[in-house]
Amino acid sequence: METPSVARCSKASEHFPQVNSIVLTADRRRAFVTDPLSMLIYVFDVDASSGKLTLTNSIATPEGGCDNLFLMDDGNMLAACHPKLLSFIQHAENPRSMAPSLVLHVDVTSLETKVVLADPTGEHLSASSSAAVLGDRLLVGAVFDPGFMTCTDWRNF
Repeated sequence: METPSVARCSKASEHFPQVNSIVLTADRRRAFVTDPLSMLIYVFDVDASSGKLTLTNSIATPEGGCDNLFLMDDGNMLAACHPKLLSFIQHAENPRSMAPSLVLHVDVTSLETKVVLADPTGEHLSASSSAAVLGDRLLVGAVFDPGFMTCTDWRNF
């Protein structure tokens, strides 16, 4: 097996402290990048002919640092976030120390966010890291908690 050539790769951007998720829209014209430390989701336009990424906007997520994104069938996204980054770090060091969970709906056109699920204490699921839609259910996973949650009646946000 040959080792891939690094010479064929180039950095699209270097100004992110931490990139956790990269999602393309269905039409491949936009890319969304999470940086939980800055509490922003960056928006890039994708040039159709060259594939070049151009940073065009960002979405502030003061509710929390977003970890992973999920592209929904309607073209919008879900973002699993950590509302209190310090609590998340404490949870990483000691699983008995709970960290809140948060899932946001992100409108990819207006770039507005709305809270879909909030567990302010982490009692039900500590430190949400991923979210997905399965039929009418919302699935939410966590970094260190075993298993995942399934939620109904979540679309009333």
